[in-house]
Amino acid sequence: MPKSARELVNEAAARLLLTKVGQSLEADDYDVIKGKLWPLLAELKSARVLDIFINPIDEDSQDIPDHVFSGLAVALANEAASSFGLPSEDNPDRAGIWQRLKIAVHDGPHEYTAVAEYF
Repeated sequence: MPKSARELVNEAAARLLLTKVGQSLEADDYDVIKGKLWPLLAELKSARVLDIFINPIDEDSQDIPDHVFSGLAVALANEAASSFGLPSEDNPDRAGIWQRLKIAVHDGPHEYTAVAEYF
């Protein structure tokens, strides 16, 4: 089931250990992480890693496919880590995060009609 931008931000916060089970994210922390999302998506698109549309007006719109959600949450957490005084992955590790995301996008489930060829 597709996920929303709000779920993505909350998952990134959980990966940064900013929240505990049953605890909600502080509004300021939410805004910091959400502020990293749009530049990250633009960068992923320009690098031809991921090109998805996430509705910026409706944060509860379920726009994020399951097969990229986890990788995108890791990438978003990595981008936001330094804002919370946490270590983030440098370029070589960041490239590894992106590579795993690219594999999920290009080798993940695809919805298309197969053309059958008969002899």
